[in-house]
Amino acid sequence: METEYDIVEARYEGTNYVSTIIANGNQLVSDEPESVGGQNKGFNPFELVIAGLASCTIATIKMYLDRKGWAVESINVKVQLESSDDSEPIITKEILIKSDLQPDQLKRVLAVASKCPTHKLLSKGIQINSSLN
Repeated sequence: METEYDIVEARYEGTNYVSTIIANGNQLVSDEPESVGGQNKGFNPFELVIAGLASCTIATIKMYLDRKGWAVESINVKVQLESSDDSEPIITKEILIKSDLQPDQLKRVLAVASKCPTHKLLSKGIQINSSLN
C-alpha cells in the first residue's frame, strides 16, 4: 500500500541560510550553524531528519504500548548521526523508557521501535526526483 504524506515547503526570504518550513499549518525555522555562515536560528537539515526519526519512534512505541495496555511514565529517544565523506552514514538510536515493563516486554518494544515509518524509510534506498519550475 502506498502512502501519501503532506507536502512540506521550505522558503528562503533573504536571511543567509535561514528557511521557514511549513507543513499542515505548522511552521519551524531551519538554519545552518555559525561555523558554515549560518546564524544557528533553528535546526540544521541533518537535525531535522534525525528529529523526524526520534519523534516517529516515540509515536510508534506509544501506539504499541497503548494497544497492549502497558503503562509508561516517559519515553526518551536520542538519535545521533555520524557521517563522513569516506564511509556510509551511521544513525544510532538510544531509547530510554521509564516504566514498570518487564525485560521481555522491553525487548518487544525495541523490536517495534525499528518498525516506525521513518526508520523504514531511512533504512532503504530512496529515489529523489528534482525539478526546476
